[in-house]
Amino acid sequence: MNDVESTADILDQLDKAIDQLVINDRNHDRLALIMVDNAAELALHSFITGVAREKLAKSRLVDLSNDQKILRKALGRHFEPKIKYCASREWITEKEQETLLKLHNFRNSTYHQELRHEGILHSLAIYYIRLFCDVLIRHKASIWGWCSSDRISFRAMKYVSPSGMHLDSDACKVAFGRVSEIAASLGDSLIEDLAKDMQVAIKTADDSIKFIGVKDLSPERRAWAVAFAQAFVFEQKDDAVQAATTTLGFIADDGVDLFTWLVEEYKWKDRRDPIPSWNDRLECLRKEADHHMATKKFCDFMDQTLDLRMALEDVASEIDQYIEFQAEIARGK
Repeated sequence: MNDVESTADILDQLDKAIDQLVINDRNHDRLALIMVDNAAELALHSFITGVAREKLAKSRLVDLSNDQKILRKALGRHFEPKIKYCASREWITEKEQETLLKLHNFRNSTYHQELRHEGILHSLAIYYIRLFCDVLIRHKASIWGWCSSDRISFRAMKYVSPSGMHLDSDACKVAFGRVSEIAASLGDSLIEDLAKDMQVAIKTADDSIKFIGVKDLSPERRAWAVAFAQAFVFEQKDDAVQAATTTLGFIADDGVDLFTWLVEEYKWKDRRDPIPSWNDRLECLRKEADHHMATKKFCDFMDQTLDLRMALEDVASEIDQYIEFQAEIARGK
């Protein structure tokens, strides 16, 4: 069962998101991404609520079978169980499930963790709209719920009748198809923008390695800078010695201080200069033609390299601040 008012609200949200994207400003792009994500979550919840109502009407909701447990989870607050349930009903494909989860998680990282990624917000929001409109176009509800008190916003009226009385699967197909067409008219530079953002991340890490290594470009010195950054971050932990002893194999009474041991002896997961392999991944992304795969390659890279990139950036910043502080002292300030 689909609710007419909820469907109109989804159209309203997507139309507002397009308005934000037309301005083509990073702050409006970020807001558009949030709006699309909210609309997607509202739509998924509406799908799942419809299933729950149908099961309740058949007096089957009390059955605690595995499907019912999954349904109860999907009706909760979290996005992932909703996506998984929709995939189990074959409302979305496996590729769409993976991409929608990555887009939702990316939205959370830009909003909650202040990871800006300003260069890709515009194209990512456009892609999110088009991808989810594809899902909405394909979805066919067996029953449509309409009430005379339903309110249809003026924005939604651009796509459906003012009363919503004639809103059904065919009308939704036309409405969301139109939204997708408008979003497509804003352009498609997703893969190019993802590649540019990845390139910036790699260059920032490369600059940090050079700075930590005092511009010594030898492979040995660059590998040392990578180990130094990870060791520095690890040693800042309150229980660094205990953690190193219990998990890394450090022997405290061996006559070597922890930091020296971390830099020179410990075999870090990232113990070599990562930039060459990262550049290979960048070239692989640039050659990608499929938007699902491009999004996966980009998000996987950002997730898998985040800790090392943050360590390099933080340590380079600490060193820079220390140099500035010493310069201030030397100037008598």
